[in-house]
Amino acid sequence: MCRTNFYWVWLIIFLYGGLVARQQPGSDNYVDRSDGCTTITVGKKASFDGSVMTSHTMDGHRDRVWIDVVPAKDHPKGARKTIMKRVDIDSTAMPSHKWSPAGTIPQVEHTYGYVNTTVRCINDQQLAMGESTFGGRASLASEKGLIQYEVLSELLLERCRTAREAIRVADEL
Repeated sequence: MCRTNFYWVWLIIFLYGGLVARQQPGSDNYVDRSDGCTTITVGKKASFDGSVMTSHTMDGHRDRVWIDVVPAKDHPKGARKTIMKRVDIDSTAMPSHKWSPAGTIPQVEHTYGYVNTTVRCINDQQLAMGESTFGGRASLASEKGLIQYEVLSELLLERCRTAREAIRVADEL
């Protein structure tokens, strides 16, 4: 039975990747070929030993490619956190991006440590998250927002212990 579930999971992953990995013209990574991020999540009822697993590929050519660990920190009462916004750089041989200050929000007094990748992925409280990119509707695009998804994952992992808490905090932010 486990072997059958394993084959179904891989079939779904294969089909999913083939169907949704096409970026829309005008998106950040669009170059008229299949290219996109893929998230794989396995729940405790789908794994052999009850483990929960998640994986994410970041297929954008502009994204950071290193991993570091940001330790937990204490911050003074009343401190503010600078929110950075990704800005594309298209004037170089290999297009990339830089981070520019976009605004500030109140800082919490204690932040949890986390693994820092393009999209921050897990904190020292064992809260893990990922994202799955899609082209989206052009009518929903806006430059007015303060928090981009990379920064949102950082804020949630710094501030939250559980998935339910992360959803609540994301709504508040």
